[in-house]
Amino acid sequence: MALDFNKASFTETTSATIFGICDTPPPATNSAYLDYAKSDDWIACVENDLSKPVIFTAIDHCTDIVPPDAERCDGMLRFEDTIIFVELKDRNSGRWLGKAKDQLSSTINIYKKEIGLNGLTKFYAYVSNKQRPYFYAANMSLAEEFEADTGFVLQVEQVIKIQ
Repeated sequence: MALDFNKASFTETTSATIFGICDTPPPATNSAYLDYAKSDDWIACVENDLSKPVIFTAIDHCTDIVPPDAERCDGMLRFEDTIIFVELKDRNSGRWLGKAKDQLSSTINIYKKEIGLNGLTKFYAYVSNKQRPYFYAANMSLAEEFEADTGFVLQVEQVIKIQ
């Protein structure tokens, strides 16, 4: 198998009502991680009002993906019957959204092929950009193309709501 998403070294379970997902500045060499206190470091904010147990798995710099040069996103969240792949950005330069979409799409397609989506019924992919937290210009055709390619709903926003 090309992927092992069950290694405890990069998986964390939390029921916190609010937490952040962080990543080191580019060029990143460490994996994404959860933070509960330093909101200035958060690239994505996760709101979990019902305190559901959520499993965070860091992907980039933590998994062996074949081929090794394949694009990969930063992490994923799982709870109940929901899976959310997350790509974190901290840039204001051009093409960040297209790059993020490619990273998510590649990771999702590899995950579906290697692991499968058995038992899951809700599929989301989030792009969160710390420098563009209120980015509303994601065009509808990009989101439709992404969903047709992956089966996942693409969201471009900083807040991820666990519902």
